[in-house]
Amino acid sequence: MTSFTIYDRYNHLCPFDKGLVDQGVNLYFSGYIKPIDNEDPSTNDGVLVSKAGPIREWWVYGFDGGATCRLSKLVVEFLLDFGFQSPKFEDLIQHIKSFGEFCEVEELLLREAQFLCNQILSFDEEFPEEEIPMVSYPCIQTLIKLTGITLSKQRKKKTMKVNQ
Repeated sequence: MTSFTIYDRYNHLCPFDKGLVDQGVNLYFSGYIKPIDNEDPSTNDGVLVSKAGPIREWWVYGFDGGATCRLSKLVVEFLLDFGFQSPKFEDLIQHIKSFGEFCEVEELLLREAQFLCNQILSFDEEFPEEEIPMVSYPCIQTLIKLTGITLSKQRKKKTMKVNQ
């Protein structure tokens, strides 16, 4: 999607990165839908939709127009590329720092932990059952422990199966 607006049933504008969908709030959107592999941020080749929804799940892919979304993209790519090495939280911090895009990376990760973990859980749900969930990697477990965030109940089930 590009050039979009997210709103509730009363047409109040709503943020999409604060866990409202996970809390059961019905959110809707208007904007341009584009193929998932189209990274052109313009409305070219997009299909205009209005009052679409409700949104059942939100997944950020290929969007780097905002700091939180860019950070999410870097974190997920790091987990996909290095997860097999069981990276520590410090490894994740160093990886993000290596891009030179963010100041105070650790504080940013801690502040955006809920959004980041929601994105990671979305990826985990798409992987086969036998795959180790990325949310169970040491760096993400440390992030969860440091911030005290909670994972949504339905998403937590798959993670718990692996941790048992």
